[in-house]
Amino acid sequence: MPVTDAPIPFQVTRELLLDIYQAAREAFPAECCGWLAGPADGDEVTAARRCVNAQDSGTHP
Repeated sequence: MPVTDAPIPFQVTRELLLDIYQAAREAFPAECCGWLAGPADGDEVTAARRCVNAQDSGTHP
């Protein structure tokens, strides 16, 4: 798959979107951090994973 500057649209199921919203509510007022995964040749997100925000030190460069 060639790399382009154009954004690639993707689909997120309602269930995953609700999980993402819940993670954001739990993190608030801090920044929510995570990543989305799915097939490289597809347009559907199959997983949403939370991760620790390594930049959450209280100060930013």
